[in-house]
Amino acid sequence: MDDTCWENLAHWGAPLIARQEMEFDRNEGSIIEVIKAAHHSLTHHPEQPDFERKQDAFRALCLALKTHYPDHWQRTGLTLDPSDWPDRIIKLYRIAKARLGVVL
Repeated sequence: MDDTCWENLAHWGAPLIARQEMEFDRNEGSIIEVIKAAHHSLTHHPEQPDFERKQDAFRALCLALKTHYPDHWQRTGLTLDPSDWPDRIIKLYRIAKARLGVVL
């Protein structure tokens, strides 16, 4: 997953810093596609730069989506097990929740 895809995920609400303004597709299917692509990237490429930061931001966005937009979350087909997540995910979750409220 290239930097542009991570920036797109940031526009959807993942607490990552987007490097530049960009147009992105705000339809419901787009967020599902971006989340699936990010999940694939994190699962299959743990050697990528900033892996832990990206993983935490991804988890926070997923938790916000699952909690506040369960219909969208179900369409991802993913499962969450936050039992072993670090506490910083809660802070990132709050940021993701606020951003999702703006774009969805």
